[in-house]
Amino acid sequence: MYDVMAPAGGEKPAYVANAFSLSMLSSLLKDRDTVTVSVRKLSAKEAERYLRNSVSVLGHEGTVKLLNELFGLNLKVNRVNYVANENDKLVVVQLNERLPEGKVLSLDEMKEMLKNGKLSFYLVTFYS
Repeated sequence: MYDVMAPAGGEKPAYVANAFSLSMLSSLLKDRDTVTVSVRKLSAKEAERYLRNSVSVLGHEGTVKLLNELFGLNLKVNRVNYVANENDKLVVVQLNERLPEGKVLSLDEMKEMLKNGKLSFYLVTFYS
């Protein structure tokens, strides 16, 4: 497991990922049985606000390229095991349909999915 640390200084950044998994709650569930998670759908404009100050835990290059092109960012693929801490914010770039096994989307395919409403942004906030 990797420890993903936020950069020093300023407002605490959000993290950005391709998905949300219950395994992300492991540190929050270590000493308790219950964790509260808030999930809110974001517009692209709202997502951009969080992404401007974010730490990538993105594992898919197509998603990185899409976000960099859409919002003028410089995110990198960072395929690590993200574990949430209390009050962390996680922007999830979520496909709204299941892809065939082994399918990897190109930048053009990601743009098409966004254009057709098949890709959404969510803000996940973790509370204990």
